[in-house]
Amino acid sequence: MRGALGFNPALDLVEISEQTHGEGPITDPHSELLNRLWQLEEKVDKHRLEDWIQVDGSDEGLGISIPMIQSRHVAGSLVSMRYADEPGWHLGIIRRVGIDKDGNPRLGLRTFPGSPKIVQVHMSENDGQSAKAESETKAIAFDANNHQLLLPSGTYAEGLKISFALDSIQHQVSLIRLIEGGPDFELVEYSDLE
Repeated sequence: MRGALGFNPALDLVEISEQTHGEGPITDPHSELLNRLWQLEEKVDKHRLEDWIQVDGSDEGLGISIPMIQSRHVAGSLVSMRYADEPGWHLGIIRRVGIDKDGNPRLGLRTFPGSPKIVQVHMSENDGQSAKAESETKAIAFDANNHQLLLPSGTYAEGLKISFALDSIQHQVSLIRLIEGGPDFELVEYSDLE
C-alpha cells in the first residue's frame, strides 16, 4: 500500500480518488488507471509518499509495517493510505509508533469509515463568530450521517456556522465539538441547523 502523512497531502490524494471514482479495482499492474494514479500521486509530493505493508487489521484500525521510523511518524498525525489494487484513498490517524518483537518499525492506525470527500466550506461571519481562518476553505467529509469534518488547524470555533455541499446536498451546520486535533488538522463534530 502507499501512504502519506498530513492534511494537505490528504486533500490532494482524496481529490485524486474523486477523479478516479467508479473505475473499479486495479486488476492489471500495468493498467492505464494505475499509471494515471501514479502520475497524479507523484505530483502531490513524492518525498512524502511511502510504501507500507498492512500486517493486521480490525474494523477500527490497521497495523502497518513501514521502512523506518522518521520524525514525522508521530501519534496524532493524519494519514492517507491506498491499497495497491484500489484507486481510492482512505484516511486514518496514527495511534502508535513502535518496533515489533522482531525489530520491525510499525504504525498502529485508527481508520475513518467510508470514503472521504472534498468539500468547500463557507464560514459564517455573523452572529458574533469570527472565523480564525479564511472565510472559505477546503475540508474533508465522510458522509452526511457521520457529522464529522476534517478541517485545517485553527479553523474550529464552537458554534461557528458553516455551509458545504456533500453528495449534491447543501448543508447548513454549526460546529459543536472539537473531537481531536493534530499537527495540521482538526477533527470536528457538527450538527445541522434547523
